[in-house]
Amino acid sequence: GVAMGLIKDPNGPLFAVLTDIMGFEDALGDMDFKVAGTTEGITALQMDIKIGGIDGSVLKEALAQAREGRMHILNEMSATIAEPRTSLSPWAPQIFTHQIKPSQMGDVIGRGGERVRQLEEDYSVKITVSDDGLVQILAEDPRKGREVLEYIKGITDETPIPLGTRFDNAQVVQVAPAFVIVKLNEFREGFLHVSETPEGDSFVPNLGAVYPVGNNLTVWVKEVQENGRLRVTAREETGALLEQAQGSEEEIQKLLSELQTKKGAGARQAPIRIDYKVGDEVKGAMVDRIFPKHAILKLPGADRAGLLPIGKIANEYVPNVRDYFKEGQEVRVWVDDLAPGKRSIIVTAIPPPPDSTPDGHDDYEKAPTPSPLFELRSGSLDSLLDEAYADLERSKSQGAKPRRDKGGGRGKPRLAP
Repeated sequence: GVAMGLIKDPNGPLFAVLTDIMGFEDALGDMDFKVAGTTEGITALQMDIKIGGIDGSVLKEALAQAREGRMHILNEMSATIAEPRTSLSPWAPQIFTHQIKPSQMGDVIGRGGERVRQLEEDYSVKITVSDDGLVQILAEDPRKGREVLEYIKGITDETPIPLGTRFDNAQVVQVAPAFVIVKLNEFREGFLHVSETPEGDSFVPNLGAVYPVGNNLTVWVKEVQENGRLRVTAREETGALLEQAQGSEEEIQKLLSELQTKKGAGARQAPIRIDYKVGDEVKGAMVDRIFPKHAILKLPGADRAGLLPIGKIANEYVPNVRDYFKEGQEVRVWVDDLAPGKRSIIVTAIPPPPDSTPDGHDDYEKAPTPSPLFELRSGSLDSLLDEAYADLERSKSQGAKPRRDKGGGRGKPRLAP
């Protein structure tokens, strides 16, 4: 387009139409007349005048001069670029956008923003996600921006994966005490609960030791949740049934129900191997994992792990189990409760002496059974009470008060010497 101006004799018919006026001509002139268009015609007009009016001859001449100016400008433009480019310059920064559901924002952002930060670092882009689910990717390198866009489209793709789909190289990416997250493909992850692992029928004290991060395993899609997330199984028997059902949800539920019934019957017929009874000392017990209020132990001669609660650590007030035990340490423990139907055996233990204690380990090996409760469970209640009262009388005669249990005994006096 071009701007036309006018200078008119206020006392006579003389006038001059100016083409492509500048600022001072606009300020001092009598008209500012903008005309825009193409080679085919005018597309827009806008006029300001400072005089009482103009006649048709002035307007006709202004439009004619404006057309000459417009054609000159269009010819110069066509000599450089005849039509708009189909794409931006490869060196021009670009913004890519993609609309997702607000419920999928967590999939894009990742745990604690981990995924979006990693994408920004790996691809040198800036990613923003608005509350309505609009994802914007600002990329100086358009090629990298498109790669990030395709990745985000992939992880938010809700194309259903059929039940029973098998993934032979699912990679462990996260391990928790009760579940494992596996990467099924470039875009999808699966949730593997400990009960869906081959080891799930017994207590698994350290799932990370069985499925370390980076390891591959075979899993089958067992359930697709409402939010699109996948629950998987690593049990071959379950996987075979899922493949047999060929994606039919009704058939899958029927086969899984039959399998569960079969497993339940088998569990009643197959006894758990336990070579101990209540009160027995377990030789060679090893600390496997430690928590503030309990420890998990490996027990030779038993198919189940040992559970040592903080209240079962004898003869000591123990504020934190980690202060008294170390992972991989061999300790003296006694069976306190076989806990039928549970995944672990309850044990009691004597804390080992500090490593710096001279000759402390010899005394530790000779320490007696820590709890007379074993005698109570054996039925010798009278002898237990006689011994307890005698011990209390000895304590009184020596001027000592009965010691109270601060480690979970709810204030009751200890009966053991």
